[in-house]
Amino acid sequence: MAVYPKSFFEKNEPIEGGLCFVIMSLSPESDSIYKMAIKPTVEALGIKCVRIDNIYAGQPIMTAILSTLKKAEFVILDI
Repeated sequence: MAVYPKSFFEKNEPIEGGLCFVIMSLSPESDSIYKMAIKPTVEALGIKCVRIDNIYAGQPIMTAILSTLKKAEFVILDI
């Protein structure tokens, strides 16, 4: 199944307040940074913090990423 970001974002859906989506590598080093620094800091602010490996989705990974990115109020991106 092909996923086209432009058409995906043309749908008008509400943002989920208090949701932070973290986009980063899933390496062991990044995992410890996420679990020990990013997630506790975000959650201490009363914001739900999720990374793609925390989301169960019976759908293609890009669909899950785009869907969560679209509805998140906050996004942290580690490039």
